[in-house]
Amino acid sequence: MTDLTKEIIFRTARSGGKGGQNVNKVETMVEGYFSIRDSALLDQEQKEVLEHKLSAKINADGLLQVKSQVHRTQLGNKAEVIRKMHLLIEQALKKEKRRIATRPSKAVKEKRLDNKKKQSQTKEGRKRIRGMSESRQSVQLSGASPVPAPAPGPWLKINSSFADLSAGWLLYNLTKRV
Repeated sequence: MTDLTKEIIFRTARSGGKGGQNVNKVETMVEGYFSIRDSALLDQEQKEVLEHKLSAKINADGLLQVKSQVHRTQLGNKAEVIRKMHLLIEQALKKEKRRIATRPSKAVKEKRLDNKKKQSQTKEGRKRIRGMSESRQSVQLSGASPVPAPAPGPWLKINSSFADLSAGWLLYNLTKRV
């Protein structure tokens, strides 16, 4: 890429940000304008590509506009504008590689199907079993052999205080006394 510096028009303004008292006195922000249409460095095809790809950065006058205010000095910001301008134009003129369509291999397809089967089995194992009470189901799912619920005896007094307790605590206490 040739040097665009000769064709860039620079404009300065006061910049915000760091710089202390200097911020209010010195114009450190730099804006660079590059006329794509009037450029002697680019051929007609390149101009059309740039105008299409960089249309968001081109103002109403047809100038490519880049601004920098990251540095404390005007010279640093000017160099940054030149660097950004070169980078933008270089990336816009770079030809994109065409994607070559490929098919997934047989092994990849089988691996994907195996993973789907494993996931399905995992989710199937989380389902509730129909026709079983919750107490038996939780015991069944935990891997232990199903234990029948104990017959109510003198040690089990159902009253209003049990209504406040959770089903898990109740189940634990029922199976503990068996």
